[in-house]
Amino acid sequence: MRIYAALLLLGCAFAAASGANANVEKIMNQLFPDVKTNLALRPAGNATDVSINMHILDFHSIDDEDQEFSVSMYIRQRWTDPRLKFESSSEVRQVVLNEREKIWVPDTFFVNERKTKFSDALTENSFLRIDSDGKVLYSTRLHTTLSCPMNHAKFPFDKQTCSFVLESYGYTKKDVNLVWFEGDGDFPVSISKVLTLKPFRLEGVGIDTCCKGSKCEFKDYSCLKVQFLVARTGFGRYLMQVYLPQALSITLAYLCLWLRLEWTKKIFLSGVSILGTSILAAFASSLGPETNDCTALDAWGFWNVILSALPLAVLIVSRLINPKVDDDIDDKLELKERVEGTKIERIAIYMIPLIFVLYNFVYWANYANRIDFENGISTERKVPY
Repeated sequence: MRIYAALLLLGCAFAAASGANANVEKIMNQLFPDVKTNLALRPAGNATDVSINMHILDFHSIDDEDQEFSVSMYIRQRWTDPRLKFESSSEVRQVVLNEREKIWVPDTFFVNERKTKFSDALTENSFLRIDSDGKVLYSTRLHTTLSCPMNHAKFPFDKQTCSFVLESYGYTKKDVNLVWFEGDGDFPVSISKVLTLKPFRLEGVGIDTCCKGSKCEFKDYSCLKVQFLVARTGFGRYLMQVYLPQALSITLAYLCLWLRLEWTKKIFLSGVSILGTSILAAFASSLGPETNDCTALDAWGFWNVILSALPLAVLIVSRLINPKVDDDIDDKLELKERVEGTKIERIAIYMIPLIFVLYNFVYWANYANRIDFENGISTERKVPY
């Protein structure tokens, strides 16, 4: 008895599936008869509104030297084609079309694209769905590399704004109007929670349109903009490899004015300090990207070499002014009197630390003061990550 019941249910399911397939086939024949209007042409009438939203899967890389970034995403486009309306049934309310060439599809492209690859692992990662009311959804997954002009003047404290622009390639705004899709009030650009964005951190995303009223940035073409604000991370690496070693090297050069050594030994020690600071400055420059900008690392290295040379200059000027300085100092003298040389050296032991402190104040106030989220993204609509 159970076997007969199972066979009966299986037969009903098969009949239902056959009926659904028959309905789909009927609808496809209705949409694509042998003789018909060419559906590959844009729908006649007013401009076709193409609503776009996307989901960012991951940032694969942000290249400082080539000034580009790579991102994987789903991009979904929606529009209405009245020619694709059909009578729905309880079994079939929408159909999925595998042959994209049969209907008109917007010619959207990335303006600042360098290379794009559509994902085709196992099968092509795209689909085209038609609803009974003629609404069309075209979704595809792709990996694209886009240009990202950068300013490295504040490296390694910099923040970069990378963006891309979507535009219709051949249709003006009189034919195609690109707009953001905001279903249920959601932000049109969503981003995965886990990103492999090193050495950067995503701080926010902004969206906008290129057309304000009757004026468009790209002449008569409708387009959409997306901006990403990313902040560089990993400052601890530069602190340990550049900033602290150079500060210690300058301290060593400064101690030459305090140590009770012969003038020649002081000169030698000061020269070694300058050499060490210069090597560290060259090493610091190699850590940064190849760029035409003078980075914060370059500025730190250059001015530290200048500061490390100040004690040597003081010693040389002191000896030129008073070439017969007595190097024999009584151990019982006051601390002030233990400093060898002339009055210039005694002034320098207070002035050089003051200059170094003032330089650090100006340096960190200028370079470590990063732009905030509101000023980093210029679009009208923006959300933090």
